[in-house]
Order: sequence, then structure tokens, then C-alpha cells
Amino acid sequence: MQAIPTMSTQGYIEYEKRMKNNNALDFDDILVKTVELFMQDKDTLDYYRRRFRYILVDEYQDTNVVQFKLLKAPCSPRE
Repeated sequence: MQAIPTMSTQGYIEYEKRMKNNNALDFDDILVKTVELFMQDKDTLDYYRRRFRYILVDEYQDTNVVQFKLLKAPCSPRE
């Protein structure tokens, strides 16, 4: 049984298509793409590990999973 697309689903699909066509990223995309970059490119991750000795986080209790991963990656010891 195939799901029937709702207006909000169709709107999101159109939004994603337009973002891609315009080479644009929204805030969530920036976070996700940065985490992906850190996981795929260890040289880039190492650069940021060396670049920043401390990272200050305001409102840490309000971070989501992607934000936590973004913070954890450069703060973790090198493997």
C-alpha cells in the first residue's frame, strides 16, 4: 500500500528541490553537512581540532543530536 502525499509532504519536496536547484542550504542542512564532512574527511576534522582549543556552548541543554555530534567531533581526542 502506497502512502498518499499530503500537502505538507508535497511542499517539503518542492522546498528541497528549489534548495538544491539554487545550491542553497538551510540551517539544519549546514549542521548535517558539517557533521558529514567531519566524518568523511579526517584532515578537516583534525584541522578544527588543532584550530580551537576551547569551544563555548551557550544553552547546551537545548542542543539536539546533530548539534551534539557537531560539538563532539572536534572536541574528541584523535583516534
